Amino acid sequence: MRDYIQYSHVGVLFAAVFGLFVYGGIQLDKKMDMQPLFTLLGVILGFVMACYKLIKETEVKKK
Repeated sequence: MRDYIQYSHVGVLFAAVFGLFVYGGIQLDKKMDMQPLFTLLGVILGFVMACYKLIKETEVKKK
């Protein structure tokens, strides 16, 4: 049960980081009128950063 509580926030963190990057890309596309460019960059960077945070949050702490 303790592991469940310890890692219960990881899914929300992944979705939040990914969503923020995609949202930022969409907003930049609207502002600069370059439709798919920044949205695609936001998707790619958001996925990479979300995976990075996922790995950092779940890696076993070495003593």
